[in-house]
Amino acid sequence: MTIDPRIQRDPYRELFPVDPTTCTVLGYRVTPDSPAWTGLRWNGKEEVRDRASVLEYLFGKEAPFDLHLRVQWEHPDDYVEGEEPDCWYRVRPIARPGRKWNGRKVKSVAIERDETRSPPWVIRIEFAGRAPS
Repeated sequence: MTIDPRIQRDPYRELFPVDPTTCTVLGYRVTPDSPAWTGLRWNGKEEVRDRASVLEYLFGKEAPFDLHLRVQWEHPDDYVEGEEPDCWYRVRPIARPGRKWNGRKVKSVAIERDETRSPPWVIRIEFAGRAPS
């Protein structure tokens, strides 16, 4: 892929794919061939959440911030064509505001839809401090 030289790259904001190298599933790091990753159903029903539903139920608007993608999941060995999974997993970015990721301090993290990718989501990270040289 070639980047158009007319587009200036912002060294403070970068997009990363939603994949096992940039995300956790239910708080665990996974591999691309792990059932926790291969069982995720990227079927368009995913939604970006900023609170865990259990904590939101308990605490309402006072629930702590928890940025994640809510994605349907089914163990790959249990998959049946046409059957809707009834389990939902939380896919969270590894990068967190205020912490370092890839050697740089993270200022903010967002999850955005991007239909050009598979799965159709990206993580937008804004870094703090000086840009890398």
